[in-house]
Amino acid sequence: MNIDNYISLKAENIHKQLISDILLNAEGANELLDRLTETIRYKEDYVWRASVETAKVYLFIRRGNPSEVIKKGSGLVEIAALLQEWELLSFDYNMIGSAYFMLGMYEKAMEYYYSAINNEREHGLRNILPAAYGNIGRIFLNLGIYEKAVEHLRPALIYFADADKDYFRLGEKIVHILSDIMSSVTMLENPNVDEIQDILEQLEAIDGEKLSAEVAYVYYLGLMAYFFWIEDYIRAKEEFSKALARAKERRIYKIAVLYSFVEGCHVHGLDLDFFAEVLLEIEEMATDEEPISEPMIYDYLRHYYIKQGDTYKADKIQRNYKTFLENKFELNRQKKAESLEIFESLLKLGESLRFNVDKNKEFELVAKEAIRNKNELQRTYDRFKMIHEIGIKLTSSTNLNEVVNLIYKNMRENIPVDAFIIMSAEPENNQLRSLLCYNMGKENAEFTVSLDSKESAFVRCCMTNSIITSEDEGFTPHFDYETYSIYEIAKGTMKSALFIPLTIGDKVIGAYSVQSRFENAYRPETIDFLRELKPYLVIALNNAVHAKKLETEIERNKEIQEKLREANSRLSKMAGIDALTQISNRREFTEKFYQLRIEADKADKPVSVFMFDIDDFKKFNDTYGHFEGDEALKKVAGVINNNIIKNDGIAARFGGEEFISACMGLSEEENLALGEKIRNEVLELGINNIDTRLGTLSISVGIAISNPGRIVVKSEIMSLADEMLYEAKKSGKNKVVMKVVE
Repeated sequence: MNIDNYISLKAENIHKQLISDILLNAEGANELLDRLTETIRYKEDYVWRASVETAKVYLFIRRGNPSEVIKKGSGLVEIAALLQEWELLSFDYNMIGSAYFMLGMYEKAMEYYYSAINNEREHGLRNILPAAYGNIGRIFLNLGIYEKAVEHLRPALIYFADADKDYFRLGEKIVHILSDIMSSVTMLENPNVDEIQDILEQLEAIDGEKLSAEVAYVYYLGLMAYFFWIEDYIRAKEEFSKALARAKERRIYKIAVLYSFVEGCHVHGLDLDFFAEVLLEIEEMATDEEPISEPMIYDYLRHYYIKQGDTYKADKIQRNYKTFLENKFELNRQKKAESLEIFESLLKLGESLRFNVDKNKEFELVAKEAIRNKNELQRTYDRFKMIHEIGIKLTSSTNLNEVVNLIYKNMRENIPVDAFIIMSAEPENNQLRSLLCYNMGKENAEFTVSLDSKESAFVRCCMTNSIITSEDEGFTPHFDYETYSIYEIAKGTMKSALFIPLTIGDKVIGAYSVQSRFENAYRPETIDFLRELKPYLVIALNNAVHAKKLETEIERNKEIQEKLREANSRLSKMAGIDALTQISNRREFTEKFYQLRIEADKADKPVSVFMFDIDDFKKFNDTYGHFEGDEALKKVAGVINNNIIKNDGIAARFGGEEFISACMGLSEEENLALGEKIRNEVLELGINNIDTRLGTLSISVGIAISNPGRIVVKSEIMSLADEMLYEAKKSGKNKVVMKVVE
């Protein structure tokens, strides 16, 4: 489409057209968007401009650069909301969610996906609903929470089935969702067999070779999951091979395919030989920046090398696994999954509350006109509004004090509350511990209650998992002035009290109490209202308990981690130092040279490699013995190392009487002068070497230089330096020969 056609489009339609065109032709997108930016309409039409800017940011997603999307995304969201362009706003939310998804920041991704869903529902839209639900499903699929994955993927499939036929690549999106459902359902403990069979029939009716790469590999993974499920492992491996063939176009796809296959083999307990080649491919793809991320793969690789009798490789895998564990405990994933489930439940609840608030706003208008003298409806509305505000606070803050302070403030405005206490259950310590205590508007000190105190209303509330009220028959308050700094019925002045348990499933994690100075202060509708607060307090309390446990665990592990860091630092230094000369060894040189080349490339500077060899060193050893030979090696190493370090370079013993070094940023003249200086200083050591031409110990030097902008691999420049060293030897020794890489 030419520029004039874009200019003639309605402002609300341009972002759809741009995104479609970018998907079809990403290579020409930059030029197109630059030209649109120069048009008069871009400068005058704010909606049109917002659509063009959204398309620019979307390009970063297509090119695998999610960090840029996150940097620029918040501005797009604000502009779309100010312009009340709700379709564009939904797209921006979903795009930012996808960026966080790519970075593995699933909580933030889910927050934006649900923002898209809520925006769509609030404004009667259905453009992003299927994609957002599908993306949330994939988050849970990645985390191995298959029930939740299926719970979101099913509605995504329904929404896609009802979508307009001109929805971009609708068919492929449906295939993607079907494949993800198959991968999830087959991992459930009690899957619906009829559902699996129905999905299989739909997938088998599709020609996978006609699908785009980003959908094809997912399609074959779905079929692979099915054949694993029916224990046809040969067919599963065939589908895996097809998925891998299509995934090779992008590294992230290929990694997903390899890991999925190994997980399937692991779940079904298959013999290591069946998938050994896949493990080796994963090992080959691993880098320092992107190491292997699954513990089971380290374990399988170690067993494979042990089975092969390669103890060196097995030990290396074990060391890599140790490093992996130090950087990322497996416990993090479990806690992340748990918090994500709670977070997802909150967002869904918030979604429902927003709907209730809107309905009650309508109800408020009716109430004002029809029954102005009745305040109960207004109070009901205010309570719903309060719950909505608390939900918003929970989504934006993990601080227990902030959330509970808001709850307490709103409670006092809506119901009679003179004292408010929230308790956390600590069964491991046989007690309840107060997290927050308010009495007459003032915060009080922490206190505990033993679970053996059967007369305690808090204890009875938690033990029976039921609401305790001051109106219950036989209720007696628990006073112990010496033990508690705040009493269960605060200072004996409260006449009404409610004790409400806080639970996750059947597990009681704590309780809270509201109290009043007045008798019969809490009616049934008050209890109903407090029940509605319960999910928010549960989430706030659960977050606080986990945060406290995590803090304790972090403190406990700090000393161990510090010792590990110190040990690793010592081991790393020892592993990279030549025992005799005490300069770097060949292994450390290789690692440092890699970094030096990266820095030189960024700074657009030349790189030079020096190869040194002590002349007639065998004669020296034969004449003076190996002890004197070792001393000579140390002195020569010192000369080389001191000179190279002064030029910000790296030097190492290459092996035997050979040394190697590298520098960056030196001109040809400077490199030659440095080589000559080192050669002269070795000669000036005055180490006798009789039966040689000079009668004194000398070295030959070969230098290779790679100029800026010249892409050169390590082996190429080192080989050239070695050739120059050979030329120096061949032409009489005690010489420096240099050449630039052509």
